[in-house]
Amino acid sequence: MPNALDHAYAEITTRLGPYADDDRGFPIPDFPVAENWHGLDDQESGEHLKAFKDQFPLDQPELDDEARRLIDGGIREIGMEALAFYKSFRFVGLPPFPGHWGIFYLAPGIKRVQELIKLYDPHHPDPRGMAIEFLCRHERLHFKFDVYALGLESALSKHLYEPLKRAFRPYAIYQVEEGLANHEAWRWARRQGPAIMTFAEDFMSLQPGGYSRFQEERKVLTSELAANLIDLNLAFGARRADQALWVANVPVAMSRWQSYCPEYGVSGAVLTRWINPAWKLPIVKAIRDGKAVSKEILGRHADKRDKWENTKARLIKEPGTPGLKFERWKDTDEWSVRVDDNFRAHLVPVDRLNGVWEAHKFGSHKAMGHG
Repeated sequence: MPNALDHAYAEITTRLGPYADDDRGFPIPDFPVAENWHGLDDQESGEHLKAFKDQFPLDQPELDDEARRLIDGGIREIGMEALAFYKSFRFVGLPPFPGHWGIFYLAPGIKRVQELIKLYDPHHPDPRGMAIEFLCRHERLHFKFDVYALGLESALSKHLYEPLKRAFRPYAIYQVEEGLANHEAWRWARRQGPAIMTFAEDFMSLQPGGYSRFQEERKVLTSELAANLIDLNLAFGARRADQALWVANVPVAMSRWQSYCPEYGVSGAVLTRWINPAWKLPIVKAIRDGKAVSKEILGRHADKRDKWENTKARLIKEPGTPGLKFERWKDTDEWSVRVDDNFRAHLVPVDRLNGVWEAHKFGSHKAMGHG
């Protein structure tokens, strides 16, 4: 049944008319082009939507190692989109899932976040509920921003939301909107106790581009996002301070946001539709120390030896653990892992198929080029 938002959207879009998909003259953001994944172009069978309830998905099977590696790699490449996503009511007729809009949760994504939360808080009574709420806090922000943009479009009688999205198409991971959405989830996580807060910080720090800006001041993020939307000023550091208080704040009449924004669970999700298989986290079965690392561990950094042995054991057991921050180092075949708050090691694959690695650099964050 149509609600107040449906009626508002219908009225405003009728008045504005359809947006012409013309990218000519669009400004170019201050970011490199991001790698996109077009697996969604291939319609797969077996996926279907379920109206999201607290009990979804009770029938979700356990994840295997391949699924974990795929999701963990996707998190490092496309952030929260590997787990859940928001689709604007403006694009209801477009894929994925034509005819539906709102928040979509991938069942394997919920399961993976649940597993990671349990690593940080093994005795938590409801890790699944925490996983769902964590993802919801991020996606809900996208809905709030969508509604804010609709109000401005009505007041200014011009399209704003679609031009911004189209301008950022080749740079999607750098949208400050993603940083603000993660900021929203991070603020919630901080109120759930130290274990969940630490999980959220480690988890979001792994994510690319704008997603990793979650610890910036909220006013900075909202001011920049407003400048992106209203002025189509895509420069890093663009500001519309006059709008900072209003961005992503829905009207009081919509405070029960669940009544306005549909939620769905995607059952039978085919992960390679959503995540590029090339992003899969590599296998780690064995780690040997190269000559340079052995020299460091036996010499000036001997006090780090136990921590390094513990890091290797954890990396072999669960390379996707967010706190390890196991990720590709820049655009090389070298990977980085955190030893402690000040030290890192760099590894290279010796036998990628069998998961054999060699650690060939070891040192402080600054010495290793991590700032």
